[in-house]
Amino acid sequence: MNVSGMDPEYRVSQEHVRLSSARPVVSSRVTVGRRNVYPHDHDYFEIFIVHAGTGTHVTADYRRELLSGTVGCTAPGEVHALEACAGLTVTNVYYLSEWLLSGVADLWDQEHVRALFLEPALFPAARARPVPHFSLSTAELAAVERELADLSAENARAAPSILLLRSILMKLLVHLARAYERAIAGDASDTNADIGPNRQRAGSPGRRRDEVWALLVAVEHAVARGEPLSVAQVASRYSISADHLSRVFHDATGLSPRDYHGHRRIMAAASRLLAPGARVTDVAIELGFADTAHLSRRFREALGVSPRDYRRRYAVGLD
Repeated sequence: MNVSGMDPEYRVSQEHVRLSSARPVVSSRVTVGRRNVYPHDHDYFEIFIVHAGTGTHVTADYRRELLSGTVGCTAPGEVHALEACAGLTVTNVYYLSEWLLSGVADLWDQEHVRALFLEPALFPAARARPVPHFSLSTAELAAVERELADLSAENARAAPSILLLRSILMKLLVHLARAYERAIAGDASDTNADIGPNRQRAGSPGRRRDEVWALLVAVEHAVARGEPLSVAQVASRYSISADHLSRVFHDATGLSPRDYHGHRRIMAAASRLLAPGARVTDVAIELGFADTAHLSRRFREALGVSPRDYRRRYAVGLD
């Protein structure tokens, strides 16, 4: 199946997922059986875990065999499909990246959590890596299935706890990241197999340089306080120029510090708009936008919808 050549009408989601501020992460166990799943994409992140059966995961760049214990992670807009399914049973976990990224500074030192689940949402350069696939051992799959059961049970409650949902998701991501680390250390050539010419090789990403990390942290602080970012202030700590730090940052992330700061402001705005009673005007003021119109313009450029439409889509309890 040539995914990249499919007509747009075939790029439809086979799942009916209702993510919201009350349920920003959900899981769905599906028995595909012997059916194919047509090419589709999502506007949210997806993690899929294979419990039984076999199949083939297809993207525009490669085809990968699916077996029991296989894990895959797809970012928003990544068109993918399933072919040659035989008794395939999978759990799909969907989550809003803007909700997860509200605590990005606390997660950043978890190297493989960062590589798998944070960087694709933060940096365009990370989208050049192939969709990660790796295999869980029997013990790892059992641990993951326990977290999936807890996630489903909490979401089944009339009013699930956001704190508990986040805690369960964090545990799940750590389990998966540890399995990924083991997989790439044990057989990197298999992890990188069958990728297309427009993709980079996957592998354990290099650790960020200290000055890049410092600028990432400075961006988070500037966003949280609604203040402008000072690249020069960070650069002075390392006795380098602001221009040099900007080049190093761009090489590491694919974004200039200014563009990354702007992206994080929009993600912060999206996260704050999910809170009960949040007002677009208040969010604009808190994050240092000139006015509501300024926030709305930047928000639509980044996410394709207005802040108010975003709230209508994901927030609950609105009048």
